[in-house]
Amino acid sequence: MKLTKSYYLFFLLPLFLLSFTDGNKKKNDWEKEKLKGNVKSIREYYYNEADDKTLAIKPSAIRINDSNSCIITNYNEKGNVTTCNWHRGNLEGKKWINRYDDAGNLIESTTFNTDDSISKKSYFIYDANLNCIESNGTYYGKHGMNFKLIYKYDDKNNRIEMGYYKYFKDSQAYYQWIYKYDENDNNIEEYVYHEDGKLSQKYINKFDNDHNLIQIDAYSESLMWKYFSTYNENGLMTDEHQIGKDDKLMYDYAFKYEYDDKGNWIKKIKYEKDIPIGLTIRVIEYY
Repeated sequence: MKLTKSYYLFFLLPLFLLSFTDGNKKKNDWEKEKLKGNVKSIREYYYNEADDKTLAIKPSAIRINDSNSCIITNYNEKGNVTTCNWHRGNLEGKKWINRYDDAGNLIESTTFNTDDSISKKSYFIYDANLNCIESNGTYYGKHGMNFKLIYKYDDKNNRIEMGYYKYFKDSQAYYQWIYKYDENDNNIEEYVYHEDGKLSQKYINKFDNDHNLIQIDAYSESLMWKYFSTYNENGLMTDEHQIGKDDKLMYDYAFKYEYDDKGNWIKKIKYEKDIPIGLTIRVIEYY
């Protein structure tokens, strides 16, 4: 069966989110997720409604099947994710297991299906500066395929290039990302090219003084959409909205938080037009 570009783009979508690098500082998962204290695990419960019943739920009494879905994430003492399990009610969904070297670098990640069969397996290779220079692996299943990603960096250890290869032996990237940075190491421009060298998409990004991404202008042949967000003093998003190429508002959401005594949020309420429409509750365990 011949696989289309759309099929490969399905697997590449997560790379879009990962591509907005936060300068050249090496961070563990605690730092990436803006967690405070030595977090051992987080149980994150998602509710599709935020009404009197769900808003009154006490985190200490919550159960997995009380919510629409739940993600349980475990961290090691170095602050990196070791396992992640997704649940919908009493049903266990996909899970992830990560393995690290002595320096805290992620070297292997395995994703499992609900029947415990392997969905994806990835390996990671680093240079002397502990920059990840290659990740490779296999997607399993009906349309299983191998993949390889090659990364390049500047002298400040900012990632400046990422190439996606469909097969291990390919010498030409199927998709290629090029990144440009400002003097504060913010990723302010991103260009995505097809294997024929033609520009596919372009993103112009703006950041605040705390390196939070506050605006994205996305282009193909012309402007596709604009995205805006703002953050509070804790670095948490308080609102976001997206505008289409015809200046039509695509969505507009606001967020409010409650915190534990460590300063980590334990309740997040999502609003649309001042009406609560979603709720996330976190139960955090510390070392």
